[in-house]
Amino acid sequence: MILNILNYLIVIATLFFGYRIYISRKQGKKFTEIKPLLVSFFACIVLLWAITVFTAFYN
Repeated sequence: MILNILNYLIVIATLFFGYRIYISRKQGKKFTEIKPLLVSFFACIVLLWAITVFTAFYN
């Protein structure tokens, strides 16, 4: 149950970081300027993958 809630929160964070990356790139910023956003985005994706794999094996 708690992993499902955590999963939803991480999905919201992933969408937020993805949107911020999209807006930053649309404004012409380079990837080196938005490196913290990229790291956060990929960290969220890895966490989503890890939670999905853990719940698949747990259930």
